Amino acid sequence: MKLNKLYVIKDIAGETVIVPTGNAIQNFNGLISTNEVAGFIWKHVEECATPDDMVRKVLDAFDGEPDIIEKEVLEFLETLKKVGMIAY
Repeated sequence: MKLNKLYVIKDIAGETVIVPTGNAIQNFNGLISTNEVAGFIWKHVEECATPDDMVRKVLDAFDGEPDIIEKEVLEFLETLKKVGMIAY
């Protein structure tokens, strides 16, 4: 999977946020606050070839119900893809 390089992740006052840059500001003006898992996903997107690879990576890193984690990771990745923040 690939990140859209027009979005960068920053740690601001202990919070992880995704910030649009360049032309992305025209499409999205603001910051995206993330929780711990969403920040982890963003930081590791390019290490994963497929969404299923990311599900496995998140399952290895976090405790929780596997079915719920899988559903939420896949939904988050699909949302990022729909708005052009990642591609796969």
